[in-house]
Amino acid sequence: MYAILSVGTSRNLCYAKRKMEVIVHMLLVCLVSTVSISDARNTGKPLYHHISVPDHVSKDRGVEEASNQNHTAISSTEAESVTADFPGGIAADTTTLTAETPAKTQRWVDIKTSVKSQRWDDSKTSTPVQSQRSVETSTTVQSQRSVESSTTVKNQRLADTETSKPVLSQGPAETSSSSEKSTDAQLGVRTRYNIDGYEHLFNDTNSTDGQQDDGVEFQHHSFHGDSTDSDTETTTEPEIETTTTPAHHGGEWYDDTPLHHPCLRECRAGEAPMTCHYTFVVELYYAMSKACYNCATNASDCDRHDCIPTNGVKRPIIVVNRTIPGPSIEVCQHDRVIVDVHNHLMEETTSIHWHGHHQRGSPYMDGVPFITQCPVQPRTAFRYSYDAANAGTHFWHSHSGCQRTDGAVGNLIIRQPRVRDVHAHLYDADLPVHVINVMDWAHELGAAMFAAHYHSTGDNKPESILVNGRGRYFNDSQQLTHTPLAVFNVQQNVRYRFRLINAGNQNCPLEMYIENHTMTIINSDGGDIEPIEAATLVSYAGERWDFVLNANASVGNYWIRFKGLMDCDERFTKAHQAAILRYQGAPDEEPGSKLSYHGPVKPHPKVNAMNVKMGEHGTVSIPELTAVNTMITEDPNLKPVADHQFYIAYDFYPVDTPHYHKPHFYGFYDVQNKKERVYTPQFNRVSMHMPSEPLLSQRDDINKDMFCDHSKLNNCTSQSCHCTNVIKIPLGDVVELILIDEGHTYNANHPFHLHGHAFRVVGMDRLGEETTLQQVRSLDKAGRLKRKLTSAPLKDTVTVPDGGYTIIRFHATNPGYWLFHCHLEFHVEVGMAMIFQVGEHTEMPPVPPKFPTCGDYLPSADADSRAAVVDNEIDFGDEYRNGRKSAINASTTLHRNVLLLAVVCFLTVFKSVT
Repeated sequence: MYAILSVGTSRNLCYAKRKMEVIVHMLLVCLVSTVSISDARNTGKPLYHHISVPDHVSKDRGVEEASNQNHTAISSTEAESVTADFPGGIAADTTTLTAETPAKTQRWVDIKTSVKSQRWDDSKTSTPVQSQRSVETSTTVQSQRSVESSTTVKNQRLADTETSKPVLSQGPAETSSSSEKSTDAQLGVRTRYNIDGYEHLFNDTNSTDGQQDDGVEFQHHSFHGDSTDSDTETTTEPEIETTTTPAHHGGEWYDDTPLHHPCLRECRAGEAPMTCHYTFVVELYYAMSKACYNCATNASDCDRHDCIPTNGVKRPIIVVNRTIPGPSIEVCQHDRVIVDVHNHLMEETTSIHWHGHHQRGSPYMDGVPFITQCPVQPRTAFRYSYDAANAGTHFWHSHSGCQRTDGAVGNLIIRQPRVRDVHAHLYDADLPVHVINVMDWAHELGAAMFAAHYHSTGDNKPESILVNGRGRYFNDSQQLTHTPLAVFNVQQNVRYRFRLINAGNQNCPLEMYIENHTMTIINSDGGDIEPIEAATLVSYAGERWDFVLNANASVGNYWIRFKGLMDCDERFTKAHQAAILRYQGAPDEEPGSKLSYHGPVKPHPKVNAMNVKMGEHGTVSIPELTAVNTMITEDPNLKPVADHQFYIAYDFYPVDTPHYHKPHFYGFYDVQNKKERVYTPQFNRVSMHMPSEPLLSQRDDINKDMFCDHSKLNNCTSQSCHCTNVIKIPLGDVVELILIDEGHTYNANHPFHLHGHAFRVVGMDRLGEETTLQQVRSLDKAGRLKRKLTSAPLKDTVTVPDGGYTIIRFHATNPGYWLFHCHLEFHVEVGMAMIFQVGEHTEMPPVPPKFPTCGDYLPSADADSRAAVVDNEIDFGDEYRNGRKSAINASTTLHRNVLLLAVVCFLTVFKSVT
């Protein structure tokens, strides 16, 4: 009986339990239904949205995708397995890596991978199988790519930076995805790789010599589907796999040159232009981050994925694709460059300026906030698209705030076919690995340095220098860090074209000297010049110089020394840096001589020397260079008299600018601590006040009352004057600017950059320690300012001797609004700039469709006074009130219906229970 009662009781309990489960389930259904109905009614959108956006687009993805906690160092003698964690929580099975390292300058790594396809559990979620390496051929690539080993060499990592030898993967990538194999067979694909978020497929009709042939497909995959007009999308992070081209010592690519992008190729006459896609992700990051592991003591760790060692000093940085310099754009003349810039900064806007590229026909792509475009807001994207029209060594950088100071820079190289290069006979090789990007480097975030300098006792003196993003921190001859240096490899008796980019930020001109070698300078800022031999070259922020190095010294290692001048000299930080010139066959070691700020005595001649008089012994100034103009028979810039002439005098002035010296509170002379007194650099005593909406793209909205003419302003010597300083130039006229550094306050140097045009440097000289606008005017009136009107060098960035002048001319043939400014970051931020309006608005290219707009929102005072406030909400008028009333009525009805539905559900449940 007891057993029977127990069984009955157990059955009743089970029945009651099932009843309770039914009740709970039905109540949950009712609750979810009411919430879903309410949400859908109020928002008009589904309750749930799946948005898959990667945290960042990396420079380098592949089998090295392992997470930090699972990242295992690769041994040179054994194979190890790592588990990769991919975006979205899809865990790869295992990836087996085998590495072997031969001696000296080459480190080849043979990596064999076996990555199995990953699947969602469709038995529970009914989600289609998604393979890590499956490819949807029509529109979307949903995974990283597999590559047939017979035709592709994978770039696992550019691990040996000191030798510039890529670590290459040679081995088939196995995949279990049958769908991918059939897809490849259908496409005839034998080489597949993904670069910067874009898939590139070479079919079987392509050659294997590394040159670009017909049959190339470019499938663009946007990582933010709503930010670009691409037809295809992918949510996977990109895998970069590079191919290399064979050795050819007649100026072709060498076998140690990694081909990162199909547009990086030898340029040939008659070849059709290519369309070159890139994805830039701007983000806040950190130098010597956890991605660097033990980089401070183990140099091999500095080559780890996402490690940015800089000079070994930790600091916040703002970078593109987690590299310094950022992704290099190297294309052929007239290629179409398309760059999608994604702003992943938390609170800052951004933009990209293509320094040296004139944007003829595409002025909206110049990348200057509030002049050519609105700044790119956080979590949004902007597409730059332009024809790479003017060949030369250029670079790109952020034109927002101090982001260039923090590392948002990269190379922009536009090559031309050798048959069009007047200097092609002087060199054998023009290689991507011989681009030198140098910049001064501070140890704190640029905005923090700016605030400390202008609002407290902080200075603007950089502590160090970077060469291709690398270097060490020195206290004169004392080496304080041990991070790797940049290395440039050469072969004996080969002549190389080097391209030097000064991406500097502060008043720190850089003096360059290569031990036991000279430089044959052939080009500056994209303008060819007659070859000139130099032992030492000085470059200023924004300048670029091309030179030929004849590797005719003994096989060995040689220092390439960089010495900071002005604010980096022995009075302040003694900033200096070094790189290594390494001959093939030389030991993998550093040169024997000791590094220090002064170093050995530099031989002459010195080109572009700082603050010297024309003709000074052992120096060559810019006007003494001779342009090579094979394409120009008669340049209007060089006619006897320009159409317009402007004297632009500048210095540092003790004015009460409201930004950091408010009059009556803490004016310049009110501040007792002289270290806190900040002089303001100005053009003609006027500071630039940037407009709140772009002059070019929103020109119909311009309030011309904000423009000013400095010649009509009064009392600017005793008070701060600032306005939107715009000078209007008729299209086709020649403009002459006489830049005058009065030199009263500091012995300084300002490099000036003109957007949209190149200019001729027709004159330059130093008159003394100081000068004045009146003195220069008098000399000019007396005919004592010499002008070189034959073969004057063509540049877009130039300096002015302290206490002297520089005369430049440009032919205003590019309609638009173009910025002219000091290229020292802090100076342009405080207003050392002016704008040239070239042509009438009707002569400017039309605004691109759906181009972003921005500006102030300031309703008129009358409207504000009439606005009523009801329940802390602004009364927008009858239309709003009527709409709001209807919405309230609809909401009340909805809530009543939801309540009735809940009651019905409850009664139904109660009835089923009873």
